[in-house]
Amino acid sequence: MNASAIAAGSMLGLLAGRRISGRIRATLMHGLGLAVIAIGLKMALSADNLIPMVAV
Repeated sequence: MNASAIAAGSMLGLLAGRRISGRIRATLMHGLGLAVIAIGLKMALSADNLIPMVAV
């Protein structure tokens, strides 16, 4: 089910992407990036056990 939804969304995006101008496409990508940052910050700030990441 998930794979078919991803494939259908990809096809829809490819078809719709040709009709969307570059400026609108860039605005959508910036909006999605901000949404991902907001969700990540919300999840990071609500975590109970914050273990610092240490590169080994």
